[in-house]
Amino acid sequence: GDGSCSGSGVTNTGAGTAQFDPSVAGNGNHTITYTYTDPSTTCTGVVTHSIQIGTTLEFPGLNALYCASDGPINVYGDEVPSTGISGTLEIFNNNNPASPSLLYTHSSNSSSNPFSFDPSTEGLGPGDYLFRFTYNDGVCDNVIEQEVTVADVVDATFTIDAPSTQFCETQSPVQLIPSQPGGIFTINTSSGLGVSGYYFNPSHPDVVPGNTYTITYTINTGSCSDSYSIDVNVIPVPTLDISGLSDEYCDNDAGPFLIEPNNGGIAGAVYTFSATLNAVGRSPLYFNDGADTTHVTSYTYTGTSGDPLYFDPVQVGYGTYTITYTFDNTANTGCVTS
Repeated sequence: GDGSCSGSGVTNTGAGTAQFDPSVAGNGNHTITYTYTDPSTTCTGVVTHSIQIGTTLEFPGLNALYCASDGPINVYGDEVPSTGISGTLEIFNNNNPASPSLLYTHSSNSSSNPFSFDPSTEGLGPGDYLFRFTYNDGVCDNVIEQEVTVADVVDATFTIDAPSTQFCETQSPVQLIPSQPGGIFTINTSSGLGVSGYYFNPSHPDVVPGNTYTITYTINTGSCSDSYSIDVNVIPVPTLDISGLSDEYCDNDAGPFLIEPNNGGIAGAVYTFSATLNAVGRSPLYFNDGADTTHVTSYTYTGTSGDPLYFDPVQVGYGTYTITYTFDNTANTGCVTS
């Protein structure tokens, strides 16, 4: 099989090859990862390689959000780590991102010669701005850009990218979507862990199932502040069992034996039973729809819509068979377990 590459500026071109475009990756140190899975052994190998593109730059202390009443902010570009380099700072009105309009150019911009940006007076006042710093290191023109919003008022409301505020303890991280970026999310777990950036992780070890937690988003620009909270409920994975199924049977035991989930009848939940086969490919499971019996390797139904499902040792003979029950309650709680 062919491997694949991943990373900023990487485009896979097939047959285990890829192209890297420095202009897409941008300034900084980038990690390129190559992953290969052997089709015969299914073993997977991973190798990484770091590529430095030009000079890594930053805007020290420049936030993504300011209030119109905030005082002047010193803005400058610098190398990471700081070396006090000097370059050209440009500030654009970015209310139309497709066509930013230049407002200011500040030459010899540096930590010792910063540009004083006053959110209350610059350009058109409240709105969106684009800051661009260009530094020539003698070989490359290195560029960094950062978008900044100046707001009349700050709004800390946010939503969660999920159908409800109830989550299963095994769920993957879900996105938190603020009305205004630039604030900080926190959660009231014992350690304060469980949110990272703009994501809430229901499966984090410090998020204990069976509890309700409060996620709070706070914006504080200096002169303006706001906060907003949403409660989330994290529930434990249910304990599953197959009613009517024993661990051991004789091959002549009088069947069939009706088998059922121990938590059946939940509207919207999806129930799946599957079985391994005997030497001739026959399954010990079958369902009866009232007109006929059908042997199946897997049988799925929703809520109470399933037909009676049976296990019959006479149908398969000697051997060891594995019956797997999978419960998918994504529609209600987000829990999926087997």
